[in-house]
Amino acid sequence: MTYNVLSKDEVSEMMFEEKTASEEVVSRFGLVMKIDSRGHVADVVVNVPTRAVDPEVIAKISVIMRVLAENLLSYVSSQRVEEINVSFNNGMLLIIPEGNEIRVALMTSP
Repeated sequence: MTYNVLSKDEVSEMMFEEKTASEEVVSRFGLVMKIDSRGHVADVVVNVPTRAVDPEVIAKISVIMRVLAENLLSYVSSQRVEEINVSFNNGMLLIIPEGNEIRVALMTSP
């Protein structure tokens, strides 16, 4: 949930905006991809201008996405797993199962 206060003096001017988990992920992370059950990228959103990322990190992320898409999607969906966090040296990978797709968000530190 996100709260935006328009005026500190008047509580009545407080605007309440509720976002879904997917919308929160899309707005907070630099790169967000939606992967279908076959491992194909269905959608990509880039929120932060990205510099070239270490190819080794991208390769690891690609392997994780392929394995999840092909083998684990039905399992995590049946077990009601809401999200999976993977941390690495200079960033974080967030994986959210959504029906027959997976939303993958990447955040790296400079």
